[in-house]
Amino acid sequence: MFIIQKEMTRPSAELLREFEALSTPLVVDSMGRFNAMRSCMRAVYPHARCCGSAVTVKCGPGDNLMIQAGLKYAQQGDVLVVDAEDARDFGHFGEIMALNAQRKGIRGLIIDGGVRDIADLEKMDFPVFATGVSPRGTGKTMGGYVNLPISCGGVSVSPGDIILADCCGVAVIPAGIAPEVLEKAQKKEAAEKEMLKRIADGEDLYDILDYEESLKKIGVKFL
Repeated sequence: MFIIQKEMTRPSAELLREFEALSTPLVVDSMGRFNAMRSCMRAVYPHARCCGSAVTVKCGPGDNLMIQAGLKYAQQGDVLVVDAEDARDFGHFGEIMALNAQRKGIRGLIIDGGVRDIADLEKMDFPVFATGVSPRGTGKTMGGYVNLPISCGGVSVSPGDIILADCCGVAVIPAGIAPEVLEKAQKKEAAEKEMLKRIADGEDLYDILDYEESLKKIGVKFL
């Protein structure tokens, strides 16, 4: 059975704004180093960045019919997150779909599969993160799912989870723990800013974090 779930619960615009100001390393570290998509999930042009609520799509490899359905029911502030079974040798998404998405206020696309029209996507500044690029088109005959839990980039994603993507990769923040993760990430950001100031003022990171004591604890001898 194929399912399109039209409605979903979304995070608040304020929560999205708070996460948008952070980096993926800060957020992933604040989740115990979990929920980072595989390193092959990369921005298809430099400096692409997006943050929004996940609209999840499961489509057949080499077929984008369900992506079209996800695009139809996504709203302003959403990010399309697509499991295309890592079909890198097909262009599941390109300029025309990006224009449609941008017009609706959709913030980006994350796809475990290939895309095309990269120069156009960059010119439009529509953020896309994918595992591959190919000029090869797709069919529109296969079913799938919209707004059910999927796996994308090696991470479980549910509709309404927060997606943060930047030059370092893609982070998935589960909706149920988002406020807690935000608080930890903001505290970590403040601590790192203080650390950078101390290094600029002449201190060594080795001393700031007392790495010598850590080395002694694991049995390192200093001669």
